[in-house]
Amino acid sequence: MNTVEIPIPDPEDEPDLRSYINQFITDEIGSLYGELVPALDLDVGDERATIDDIEVDDVEVHGDKIIVYYTIQYSAHYGCSDIDYAEDDQRKITGVRDGENWVFDWYVSPERLAPNEEL
Repeated sequence: MNTVEIPIPDPEDEPDLRSYINQFITDEIGSLYGELVPALDLDVGDERATIDDIEVDDVEVHGDKIIVYYTIQYSAHYGCSDIDYAEDDQRKITGVRDGENWVFDWYVSPERLAPNEEL
């Protein structure tokens, strides 16, 4: 399984963990292509929707475990129906300490079921 590794910051630096984790979501120009993005659940169930923003809401560290709570904001446009919509959704990911890094598994989207398989 593919993983993402993020260096654990030095606790003596008293880092703001929300800002620290956020720097691994956006790249150097602010686009949502950071190293941590493959570990995030960005599935919104609408093929036309685009992810507009990802915001880290909170970070909890409990021993060797880290939990990152985040909100994704997404929107879609349906031109034929002249409908625009925007939504947000709160999610979380969990990682574990491995030496000097926090390790997160890549997100794997569940396989979508055909209508006859949903029962």
